[in-house]
Amino acid sequence: MTGSPTDRRAYAVALRAAAFFVAIGVLTWELAGPRPGIPVAYPLVGVRVLQALSAAALGFLAGSGRSVTFLRWLAWALGITLAVPNLVMMVVWPLAAWEALFYTNALLLGSALVAPWSWKWQVVFVTAVWVATVVTVLLAVPPAAIAPWTGLRVGVGLGLVAALSVVAADLLHGERQRVVQSRARYHSLFEGAGDAIVLLDGAGRIVEANLRFERLLGCPMADIHGRSLGESLAIASRTEEQSLDLALYLTSLPPSGEIVQGALSRADGAVREVEVAFARITGPPPPAVQAIVRDVTDRRGLDRREARVRRMEAMSRFAGGIAHQFNNLLAGVLSQATLLKEETQDQKLISRLEEIAGAARQGERLTKALVRFTPYTTMTARAVSVQGLVASVARTVGETDGPPLVVDVEPDLPLIAADPDHLTHALLELIANAREAMGYREGPVRLTATVERVAEGDERWHGTKPGRYVRFGVIDTGRGMDPVVRAQLFEPFFTTKEMEEGVGVGLASVDWVVRSHKGAIAVESELQRGTTVHLLVPLADEAGVLAPAPVAAAAQDPARITVLVVDDEPLVRKTAVRALERFGYRTLSAENGDAGVAALERATPPVDLAILDVVMPGGGTMLVERMRDIRPDLRVLVSSGFGPSGEVERMLAAGAAGFLQKPYEITELRDAVARALDAT
Repeated sequence: MTGSPTDRRAYAVALRAAAFFVAIGVLTWELAGPRPGIPVAYPLVGVRVLQALSAAALGFLAGSGRSVTFLRWLAWALGITLAVPNLVMMVVWPLAAWEALFYTNALLLGSALVAPWSWKWQVVFVTAVWVATVVTVLLAVPPAAIAPWTGLRVGVGLGLVAALSVVAADLLHGERQRVVQSRARYHSLFEGAGDAIVLLDGAGRIVEANLRFERLLGCPMADIHGRSLGESLAIASRTEEQSLDLALYLTSLPPSGEIVQGALSRADGAVREVEVAFARITGPPPPAVQAIVRDVTDRRGLDRREARVRRMEAMSRFAGGIAHQFNNLLAGVLSQATLLKEETQDQKLISRLEEIAGAARQGERLTKALVRFTPYTTMTARAVSVQGLVASVARTVGETDGPPLVVDVEPDLPLIAADPDHLTHALLELIANAREAMGYREGPVRLTATVERVAEGDERWHGTKPGRYVRFGVIDTGRGMDPVVRAQLFEPFFTTKEMEEGVGVGLASVDWVVRSHKGAIAVESELQRGTTVHLLVPLADEAGVLAPAPVAAAAQDPARITVLVVDDEPLVRKTAVRALERFGYRTLSAENGDAGVAALERATPPVDLAILDVVMPGGGTMLVERMRDIRPDLRVLVSSGFGPSGEVERMLAAGAAGFLQKPYEITELRDAVARALDAT
């Protein structure tokens, strides 16, 4: 049985100390001078020198790498090395018998203290020494050298000492076993802890550390001991941003301990966010401090992502409310301007109306950018050709100034489940940012598309379901980003541009577009090396989205069609009615859901199509269901600048034939009405 490393270390240290003590003690005894009445015997001196050398050699052999069994045999050998010269001394110089007996008693007691064995081994050892000593005294020592009854007393005395050594060996062996077990438990807890544990002295130097701290720091244990923890750990002041001096901090550590936040610099240069629990260790001096270091980098990253989602949800509600009101105003302005432009022949007036319409369109683009990163935008996924989508993006980019766009699309890519308008917007935003990042550098921006298979638990695409996707990549070789900018890249209204150059809604809307497609986004960037943004979009067949069959347009006579416009915004309602009448439709209007139902019930001839605002009193899915209960063949067109999350989808599921995004121009209104009337 080899024993645990802790057993072997404890036994080896005790045995080696005893062996070296014996070697030094024997030589010192012989060099102390001649014994009274006993002539100097140079052979015995030689024996003592040999004894000291043998003890020293046994001490060198008693290494911690030896097995416990080997250490026990070394203890036997050391005991024999001490016993044999005593027996020789009694044979050669009977007058030195008392000195030899003194050595023997010391040997019996000393073996109980340092020998790595139990009481059973001690019984065997002391019995052998006791018998050899008594026999030597009886046979080699003349009776004249020993007073009467002394021999019996010698035997009894040796027996008592032997018995005492056995008891002591049993007690000490049991205590050593308890210490060994305690150390083993401590070692198991210390090394098996889920966090890194460090023991520090009063100056903050590392006295001991577990393997988890070694892995966290990224350097071997030999380089850890003795160095200051403050060389790697930076903890911030409670009131200031600057880092604290660790040694000074430990002197003021409260008795109850303290948990602090910090940053740990690894040997490879990486920095990990950590939470450190400092606590004083009570006990004998010198003072010591325990530091439990927990790596919270991943947890903090998750917390930041969740916080970002909460901020964006709050911002989306704010932006959605503004967009709703603003879109209603823009819808009226844009519709009136385009309607008036078609009704007049005055070129000067037409030019001014076009300026008004252009301003309204610019406002429309801004509100769409705001709405795109809110949950109120309508995302209608359908089967889309990647090649067609990329070609549309490339045409748009080609019409603007800046670095060229190089397209690298894998051939025969499958259809994706996407809203082409929103996904096109996301790609154009990324390309615009990439071209701007290029600055004065030469070279193109690249747009790539390839199939990507995501496995279960793939850390590159956190939170994405396993399956097949198309991975779009927008790649530039521009100025790149540092980790701080990269962490805030998709937050709403965050921008590195000057105030007049941008408002920071573009990339936030990209993030919302991708997440609304149930995809993922990943960014790789390095300062002065460029940036690559990856977008994952699910395949149409895996998302359960089928390509729609083409529908032939049916010829409609507007004069025979009655359209009911229900909207709580008077300007929007009146403008829509005016535009529809110009297209030849019969019209009715209502300002809320109840008025719309009443108008539907009274209408003669009956209403063929109802255009319903999403957000108004009495509106929403219930209004669609109420109207279709009255007129099962009624066509419904839903219109809104935004709709509460999922409300538009629920209205479409309840029977609505289409959706018209506000603000719209009258041509868009005409086309949406025609499609809704032609829907089957």
